[in-house]
Amino acid sequence: MINMKKEGKIILFFIIFISILIIPFIYGGFFNFLGEIGNEITGLITSNTTGMTVRIGNTQPVVDAITEINGTDEYDHYIDPQTITEDGVISIQFNFTASDPDGVGNLDDTSGTAYINDSTNFYEFTNSSCVWIADLNTTTAEYNCTVDIWYYGLAGDWTLNISINDSSGDSSNNYADNITNFTLGSSTCMMMAPINLTYGTIGLTDSNKTATNDPVVLNNTCNSNFSTIEVTAIDFMGETIDDEKITANFTMVDIATGGSQCTDENCNECNGTIMSNNTAIQVVGAYLDPGNKSLEDNSTGQETLYFCMYDLPDGISQQQFSTVNASEWTIAVS
Repeated sequence: MINMKKEGKIILFFIIFISILIIPFIYGGFFNFLGEIGNEITGLITSNTTGMTVRIGNTQPVVDAITEINGTDEYDHYIDPQTITEDGVISIQFNFTASDPDGVGNLDDTSGTAYINDSTNFYEFTNSSCVWIADLNTTTAEYNCTVDIWYYGLAGDWTLNISINDSSGDSSNNYADNITNFTLGSSTCMMMAPINLTYGTIGLTDSNKTATNDPVVLNNTCNSNFSTIEVTAIDFMGETIDDEKITANFTMVDIATGGSQCTDENCNECNGTIMSNNTAIQVVGAYLDPGNKSLEDNSTGQETLYFCMYDLPDGISQQQFSTVNASEWTIAVS
């Protein structure tokens, strides 16, 4: 019994000893853990570190002002009303200033571009080669531009816009103010060719003979819209027997043709608008809008007229008939 009690004491002592050794480690970590939570809750941590990145962005350039140059005058703060030049161009010259908060050296001096648009955006004329004049200060530079408006630019309101890039490629806002708006006046002019028509030789019994050198091509060399084309025909008079004539009503006019080899009803022009002596007759379907006639497509800025002698009067002689001894034919647009 005595020995057993001793063993129990030894075992109890061992357990107590082990507990004394282990508990500080366990509770020490636990209290540290609690301490960290406590610090976070109570704000006991007074400093820490973190990474930070700051990116300074690019600022777009801005077009500040546009001033038109009028010959020997100083600068205007608007663009004067303009009038086109027949079959040519007018040049609008102006200066503009642009600024960049990142510094004048950040402006791309080769990127200045001017755009001139009509109010319908049908036509746009551009100059992408505006020229640097000078740096005015540390953020602003001045440039010169010339934009050509062709004769077919539509009459009405037009707007001038300017853009310029900086070295990063960012573009400026378009400059929008009343000085960038101007009007283009309406002008009326037309040219046509050929001015002499011939039918060659026609037999007395022939019919539906077309002119040998048509069409007459009407060219709109200004910027007006012509919705009506009229032909005033004159009787063909005999050059040898001058009391004989081929009256104008034996002639038809049309805007289409059946081709140089067409015959009879296959000739569109021989089913066209019948003429009448010394009377302005509107050609059905004919009109003449402004446009770039240099395309020479018989459509853009152009209208074509084809002529047919669909019959001959009875009783005329074999001779030459013309308008040499009469008035010339007239083609008018309106």
